[in-house]
Formats: sequence, C-alpha cells, structure tokens
Amino acid sequence: MTRTSRRQTALIALALTIAVTLVSAPAPRTDAADHRDGPVITGNQALDINDIYLFLDPNDNSKVVVAMSVYGAIVPAENAASGFFDHTVLFRFQFENTGDAAGDVNFDITFTKLSGYSAPQVATIKENGVTLFTAPTTVSSSTARTAPPPVITTDPTTGISIFAGLREDPFFFDVEQFFRVRADRRANGAAGTVGFRTLDTAVDFTKGYNVNAIVVSVPISFLANGTGATTFDVWETISLPQ
Repeated sequence: MTRTSRRQTALIALALTIAVTLVSAPAPRTDAADHRDGPVITGNQALDINDIYLFLDPNDNSKVVVAMSVYGAIVPAENAASGFFDHTVLFRFQFENTGDAAGDVNFDITFTKLSGYSAPQVATIKENGVTLFTAPTTVSSSTARTAPPPVITTDPTTGISIFAGLREDPFFFDVEQFFRVRADRRANGAAGTVGFRTLDTAVDFTKGYNVNAIVVSVPISFLANGTGATTFDVWETISLPQ
C-alpha cells in the first residue's frame, strides 16, 4: 500500500468517525426568548414562547385551565398574517404529579399547515403520545373591529376542552419603570429609593398587543392519573424537529 493510499484511508476513516459522532451526539439545547427579547426568534417568530398560566376553571372547579402564549406583540393590523400556529412546531404542556421533577402527564399539540387566512387550522391533541382528539382553531381578522367568538372544542371522552387562536396579551408589565427600578438597585442595592408604580399609574406595555394562545381545560382527576395528587408542577415547551 502506498503512502498516498494510506493517507486517503485515514482521511476516510476520520470522516466516518466525525459523521457517526455528529449523528450520535444529542442535539444541543437552545433556550428560547419571551416577548421578542432574544436572538433565537430572529429566523422563526413561532419560537417566541411568552408565558404560562394555570388556574381553576371558573366554570367547573373540578378542572384546571392551563394556557400558553406564543409569538408576542402582534398588532391588530397583523392579526391575519400572524394569528396562526407554525405547523412544524410541537407545543407541550407537562404536568408533574409524583415529585420527581419529570413530566408525568404530557399534552402535545400540533397544527396542520395553514391553507389560507380565512380557514382554520386543525390542532391535534395527544396525551403521553396517544391521540385524544382534534379541534379547529379560531380564525383571526385584521379588519374586524371585534374579536371573533372563540371556537372551543370539548372532547366528550376525556372532558378536555381546548381553544387555540389570537387573544390580547394578558401579561401586565410596566417595562419603563422596571428598568428604572433595576438601575436604582444596581447602583444603590437595598437602599434604593425607586419603587414600582401602582396598578392605576403603571403603564402596561402589552396593552393593545395580541398573542397566539393555546388554552386547555383539563379535569384534575385526569392529571392525577390514579395517583390521588391534588397539586401539580407544570411547565411548557415548544420544539422543532431535528
């Protein structure tokens, strides 16, 4: 074997090793941003994860409502162009009921590809990988002066209900005063004198902006999953396929 052929063989072996390593290595985790405040959403605003909310269903206290908002700061004029869900993204609610910090009851929600601004998408709801039911989204409008009636779908088998569509951002944040308080604390520590404004004087920077929201009402017994749990940890994730 000549020196040239040995070198070529070594390079081929090295290339194969690198290829196997790249295929075998897990994908690196990437933290997303909320309300458009990070570079990760520059190429895909569907990754703009905002907030999560959890509360007892006011219409039925045997259920809890969990909601996530994504794609923040949508102005009304962009409702139709922005009020839909990326069909390549997996939206997940994770409920933990055993104290091990790992999701026990996971709801995965995906959407069909947008076919037109006047047609609803179809959401598929899965629980721990098993499809439960499908539901249409609420179609948004950039010209209507009032919000459309929310389309809420309830699965008769599980009692789970879902809404997916545009809502005004419920997050309240006085941004200007926050930065004043932060600068004061950095300069003066606990001795700072600048405080937050009261609710009647604070300026809500999210007022008038919309978000895409996924809202699910779930029976508490379903979340307990036979454990008898009455308290839960919950978090949300959004992810793209590799």
